Amino acid sequence: MRIQADTERCVGAGMCALTAPDLFDQSDEDGTVVLLSDGPRGPDADAAAREAVERCPSGALTLTERPLDRPAAVRGSPWTSEARAPANRSEAKEQHIVRNPWFAQGEPQDRPGVRLFCLPHAGGSAAVYREWRDLAPGPVQVHPLEIPGRGGRWGEPPVTDLVFLAGLLADALADHLDRPYALFGHSMGGLLAFELARTLRARGLPRPEHLFVSGAQAPELPRTRRPIHAAPEADVIDELRRLGGTPAGILDDAGLMELFLPTLRADYAMLETYRYRDRPPLAVPMTVLGGDADPVVAKERLHLWRRHTDAPSRLVVLPGDHFFLFPEVADVMAAVAAALVPAAPDAVRGPQRGVV
Repeated sequence: MRIQADTERCVGAGMCALTAPDLFDQSDEDGTVVLLSDGPRGPDADAAAREAVERCPSGALTLTERPLDRPAAVRGSPWTSEARAPANRSEAKEQHIVRNPWFAQGEPQDRPGVRLFCLPHAGGSAAVYREWRDLAPGPVQVHPLEIPGRGGRWGEPPVTDLVFLAGLLADALADHLDRPYALFGHSMGGLLAFELARTLRARGLPRPEHLFVSGAQAPELPRTRRPIHAAPEADVIDELRRLGGTPAGILDDAGLMELFLPTLRADYAMLETYRYRDRPPLAVPMTVLGGDADPVVAKERLHLWRRHTDAPSRLVVLPGDHFFLFPEVADVMAAVAAALVPAAPDAVRGPQRGVV
């Protein structure tokens, strides 16, 4: 079913977008706000939509349901490439489908530069990279990736298998590797970026110009911290306090933690059940970043990442704990620029196939 909000009496034609920004898509041409209940917003999307509209001023909005006439080519799970966005705006309006859920700030545009696909830490979303577009040098196009169970994909069940998620990401990115690109991931995102690079290589897809691994231990090392993905809530919260990076106000709010914990447990399940598989090194230059006071990833062991590439690698240690990425973002971006600006040609490159 298609849920459409009649916004004729709604100030600014955007009340739904204000009350539930992760649930609705607004059309700037006709002033309507629409949501697809069978799309990538999740099975509870229509109920959430109704609740959001109920919060609007009385009579300002109404909801109407009508059958969704969507071509078979775009049907299927939002976790597969079948749910890719349309080729242009006209096709989007014709098919009545929402934007590609994997790209939090829009799909890559066909322009010169290097695309930087960014993956979040455990419990994080694409929003952790929201300022990077303004900080990145001109040739670098930052594209935060939204994985299921958070941000704009809150209504979807989170994934609990890291290698499986790497495969889903490879599906989502396959049509966007026609220009030079790089992968960046912090903590869980670093391990995920590594497995994504290996998945892309195994599929014979264009390899990245660079791999940035931040705040993550080398994949073959065993985890030494106690598992928490199935631990009591109090133990999970204690671990988050030790790591830092989560405001105390959130950790102390039982209601917020009730919402947050399912995604966090799923992310820790990915990390704690991950099993490294020995494969040949990548043929991709690598930058490994770490914090000098990180309680999770010892700076003395960051060099172990170097065995996972046959290409040049660089180690960057910055002041800070596990979440050094945020206070030291200027230095992180300097490392990104040093690696990617020279790799930004003015013309679309031809295929650069990976070596299996």
